[in-house]
Order: sequence, then structure tokens, then C-alpha cells
Amino acid sequence: MRDLLNILDNLSEARGLSARKPGEVYTRGPNPDDNITFQGLDFYPDSGQFETSDEMLATLDQLEKKLGTQAERINNPTTATKAFGIAEFDTTLGKRYLVKFAKEIKPVRTANTFFQTKDIPGGFSQSDARGSKEKVGYKPSDVLSKFKSQTPETILAAIKAKFGADSDEYKASVIISQATTFPVEVPAGNMDFAGFRDYFCEMLQPIALVNGAPVKGNAGKAAEVFLGPAGYSDCVISFNEGVSGGLYDSLLVNKMGKQIKLSSKGAKGAMASVVNILRSVQELEKAGLTEFRKKYSDVVFVLETIDKGNHDSGPLNLAIAYKMITSDEASKVMDLKQYAGDPNFQIEKVPGITKNLIKFYNSRKAANPSKVVPLNHMVSSIAYTVCNYVNLNTNFSDAAADILNNSALVQMYTEAKKGKDTFIIQGFTTVWPNKLFNEVTLEASKSYSSTTASGGKLVFNINKEPRKEPNVEQGATTDEPGPSKAGELVDFIPPVTANREKTRATGDVEKLGRSRRQ
Repeated sequence: MRDLLNILDNLSEARGLSARKPGEVYTRGPNPDDNITFQGLDFYPDSGQFETSDEMLATLDQLEKKLGTQAERINNPTTATKAFGIAEFDTTLGKRYLVKFAKEIKPVRTANTFFQTKDIPGGFSQSDARGSKEKVGYKPSDVLSKFKSQTPETILAAIKAKFGADSDEYKASVIISQATTFPVEVPAGNMDFAGFRDYFCEMLQPIALVNGAPVKGNAGKAAEVFLGPAGYSDCVISFNEGVSGGLYDSLLVNKMGKQIKLSSKGAKGAMASVVNILRSVQELEKAGLTEFRKKYSDVVFVLETIDKGNHDSGPLNLAIAYKMITSDEASKVMDLKQYAGDPNFQIEKVPGITKNLIKFYNSRKAANPSKVVPLNHMVSSIAYTVCNYVNLNTNFSDAAADILNNSALVQMYTEAKKGKDTFIIQGFTTVWPNKLFNEVTLEASKSYSSTTASGGKLVFNINKEPRKEPNVEQGATTDEPGPSKAGELVDFIPPVTANREKTRATGDVEKLGRSRRQ
């Protein structure tokens, strides 16, 4: 049987992404951001080819406008390519789209083998997860159909609808949600223990807080600071609709719009939007803890510059602030957009280009020089240089970690063990101020590429020691969520009053100060 399964796997791999099913996981390492989940592959046209390459590119342009982002190019179109496929993945930073051009689309879907696993930038491979907790279907994104403003009752109803009233999953949910003391035992049945503890209980942890169940740790103190006297009792619960929710798994929001994020995740190498740190500063201010903005005004300046800018202007504006380039040079960088697709491009021959910009351009090494897009290459080089400066010459790492650890983010863990025919839930443990973050670095590798424009901004990486990153292509992987994207749970506030406005930060326009380390 094992041999037969291996043969089927090999056949499926030979057919490429056209043979993959939504939900299949690709991985490149042990950390949360090392996994991406396949969501689909669409062909344009459905079969055959467009009349001309121009018609094909016009269709792609319309599709990208509809998606709201530019798909990453796996290869470049030629006069011979008159069809393409777009693959969609879920990542820790949001949706990721890849496009690959082909001569034509064959009528039989699985006969279109031109889009292979090896085409996915970043060194991802198919994850064989049979029987693992990833495949059980216990994540909130697998169980729930509604993710915003849920209550304990609606969450239990969704579990009942998904698994059935007589299921062990539903019985366990009722027992744990009604518990007034721990430990409690729930029927194990055929449930996967690791999946139940690590994923299923992501739905039960916020229920325990709202219902006032006894939990260990300082979750109550966090509620006093960020929510007020009522604590969690009047909160609604929201979850991410995707498979990955960044640094937190659920969000509790009370009637006043005050909120606390709940994290069941570990703290190894996850990447997330710098917006998370900026929102944390705002949350601390609303709770009366204004000293963080004052103490770290230089860090807030960096965060706001990135937040207010776009993929290109963010790193360029920081480079201007650090006197790496001038405003005129930033404008000259943006002029490079006109040279996209020019096979004879040479940076030295650009009218008005400065020696400084030539140095930036030539200091970066691309994996495939023939596919370099001049604007993307230059911006990426500047972005990498800015990140290295911030990480090695400023207090960004320590400051960002301190802000995040004191923010409205509570760590929560399920303590459980296997019994003979039961799972023994020993209780829930909470940590606040949390201890998730000891070092934070500013990163360009996830969003900046010499050959593709992801549209993403600079991100931060937690618990990675600051070090100089080589200015070489590392495989930009995804668009990064901004304040309006679903991945940013912290931005969701139930519409309690019609005139509530979100507060945006305004900070000192200072540069980062003291040297961190060399």
C-alpha cells in the first residue's frame, strides 16, 4: 500500500500544480512563515490560446486589477506565449499569486504540466502531512463559516454544524466551555490529540476568557489595562479567515471597541507587517501608557514612514532620512520604471543618474540578471541597505520587542495530556506582558525582489538576531498585508457606533539614534 501511495504521489508531482488540491501545504522549513497553502490554479484561456500576446497581457492586467495586486512572474512572456496560469497561495502575510506563461492551455486540465513545484520561488516543496495535525481540519479556518464578531454560543453552534451533535469534537467543546474548574476529561474517540490541543483549542481559549473560566497567568491584568472593568465578559471573538493569522490567532473586542489579541503560536522566526508594531503603540496610548511613544519616538518614525508609504516610497523615504540618497535621487529611481523590459538596459547610460545610485544598483546581485527589472532591482538594493542600517546601528530591535511584549497581546496555551480513552485538559495558561519577543529585525527579503514587484512593504522578523544581510536575491514571497487587509485582525472593530473613527499615529520625525551593535 505504501508503494502504491508513493507511485501516486510521484505521478501527481509530475503533473505539477494542475494535479494539486486546495489546502495542500508547501514548506521550506520548520517556522510558521515557512509554510504556504495552495488554494488553486486557474488557466487563461480555459483551453487553447489568445489570438495575440498583447491580448493575453491585457487579460492579465485586468485580472491583476481585480485581484488588487500584481502577480509574481515566474517567466517572461514572449511572442510565442499566448496563455498563462495563475496559482494562488495563502501565506503568513496574506495572499500570494504566481503567474507563468505558456504557449497554450490543453483541454485536459492535468495535461498542463508547465507549472511545477520547482517554479515556486523560495525553495518550497510539497509537504507530506498524512495523518498530521495539519490535515485533521481542526483549524478555525477549517471549522468556522463566520469569523467576525462571534460569541461562545455561535462558535459552539459552528462546531456542532461541522462535526455533528454526537461527535467527540462537539462534546469536548461543550465540556470545556462549561468548565468552572480544571482539569476536565473529554472523550478522545478518533480525535487527533496534537491537532485538538494546538488548533481546535484556538477556538476554545477565547471562549474560556469570555465565560470567566479559571485560567492561569495574567490575562486578567491585561484585561484591566486594555479592556476596562468588564474584562472579557462583553467581548466578541474574531478569527482570521485564512490559514495563518500572523502573530495572533484570535481577537477579543468589547462594546467600546477596545481589544486584546490572543496568540497560541510559538515565537520562532515568524514574519509580520510592521503595522502590528505601530498599532501596538496606539493601543498602549489608548490604555494610558504613553511612555512608549515618547521613549521610542525614533522607532515610531520608522514605522510610520513605512506605513504611510508604498512598496517603493517606504524604503526610499527612509534612505532619504538616513542621508543615503537625496530627494532628487529618489525621483530618479522612480524614473527607472520606463526601462522595464529593455534588454539593452545599462544603469550607467541612464540620463542624469548619479554615481551614488550606480553604486546602489551594482552592489546588488540578482539570481537571474536577464530577468532584472531596473526599478525593482534598485529599490530592492536600497531596501536591503536601509534594513541593515536599522538593524545594526540603531535600537530598533530592542525597542520593537519591548513595544510588542507590552502590547495588548496575550499568550495562551492549552495544557493537556492523553488519558486511556480521553484527553485530560489540565487548564489554560496565559502570559502578559508576554515573552514572545526578545529581538526584532526589519526585513526586506519577503517583499523585495529584483525580478518581480510583490507590492509588499518592509516587514519585521521576530526573535532573529540582527545581522548584516547580503544584498542578493532571496526570493520575495508575498504581498504584505496593510491596514485594510483581512490578515490584519487588529484593525477589526465591531460597528458599535456609526461615527467611530480609527486613530492614526502621529510621531516625531526623528532618525534612529544610538548604535546597537556591529
